[in-house]
Amino acid sequence: MRRKFSIGARVKVCGGSGLDSDKCGTIIDRREIPMRGDGIPNLIGYYYWVDWNKEVAIRYDSGELRTMFKDRLIFL
Repeated sequence: MRRKFSIGARVKVCGGSGLDSDKCGTIIDRREIPMRGDGIPNLIGYYYWVDWNKEVAIRYDSGELRTMFKDRLIFL
């Protein structure tokens, strides 16, 4: 059964997904991610536009805000 990427769902980033590999967090409303005027998140290390059809906003257990591709997430 396929689960929905809904706000409040607990997720873990798959291993091999870069710096965020194996981190756990909660899906949040995308409006919580600060954005620059050009559609790029105003977060350290971001340089590309977000495609909200392919990505979700996450607050990791450490409190860090990020976006992550849906196909890199596992539901907990």
